[in-house]
Amino acid sequence: MFGSGILDLVIGLIFIYFILSLVCSAIREIFANLRDLRYRHLRDWFKNIFKDDKVCDEIMQHHLIAGLTTKNKKPSYIPDNIFSTVVFDLFVSKWGKKPGAENDTTTADGLSYTFDELKEAILQSNVLKDDLKRILVQFAGESKNLKHFRSRVEVWFNQAMTEAAGTYKQRSQWWILFVALLATVALNVDSIAVSRFLYENPEVRESFADLAVSFDRDSTFKNIKLNELPITLDSTSSSGDSLLVNINVSIEEIKAYNDLLTNASLPIGWNKKTELEAFSRNWWTRFFGWLMTALAVSLGAPFWFDLLNKLSNLRSSSKPPKAMSTAENQNEE
Repeated sequence: MFGSGILDLVIGLIFIYFILSLVCSAIREIFANLRDLRYRHLRDWFKNIFKDDKVCDEIMQHHLIAGLTTKNKKPSYIPDNIFSTVVFDLFVSKWGKKPGAENDTTTADGLSYTFDELKEAILQSNVLKDDLKRILVQFAGESKNLKHFRSRVEVWFNQAMTEAAGTYKQRSQWWILFVALLATVALNVDSIAVSRFLYENPEVRESFADLAVSFDRDSTFKNIKLNELPITLDSTSSSGDSLLVNINVSIEEIKAYNDLLTNASLPIGWNKKTELEAFSRNWWTRFFGWLMTALAVSLGAPFWFDLLNKLSNLRSSSKPPKAMSTAENQNEE
């Protein structure tokens, strides 16, 4: 019984962390879209490889890249083939030969060029950082043809985007931690107080654990794509106009999550009693409880979702003997 009670307590806490993680991820994604943070991060990357900011603007405003999103939306991700096409087009149009030569391929604007003309355009260009220019010249020298060269540039670009995505993810983690701190205090989710309450109230503990185990059957959670939470740089869909493109959480659903926590008979939320306790002599325990919650929430919904599934299975596996004995009694009757 003791072990079952502790398991229910842990499941209840994990469920709270999971819900708060969804809320914080949704808030973070709303802010990222409103502030075009992915676009800004991508543009900063272009500024790191080009000397002239005007070139960055030309690339970002190119019709192939602008066409990745709907009107008035800024691109947050560029496919590798689009990148190579646009950049090659830029080099040839600015530093390459004029149209009319026998061509190996054609730019997006109809400008024909050969592989040799592209290599010459790269050599004549003056907007690339010196180290990157040397690498591109080396790639061109080692490539057999334009197709091979394009492939090498696209591989390099994908590797660079992986690095950029990692940097963006790190920044997002800090922002989620900040949002988690605000949400924790705003909702008064004290891990210590909640743990104590669940331990001292077996009926609430068991019912809340039952709710946590069966949450996946609730329509509120069915459409959440936990493996695609907004922590990466690539958040572009075909339409590009969804505010929460990688997580199906609306403002109404955030309110639903809040109601789920505050209406569960848990010591969550603010009232006169909790206000007095928060700033009483033992205020440091409340502060530590908030900090525990915020740090836990910053781990992210996928982490808590996986852990919740494992513990739910463990909890369910302890019940079959009881169900079997019940079935045997019914057969005997």
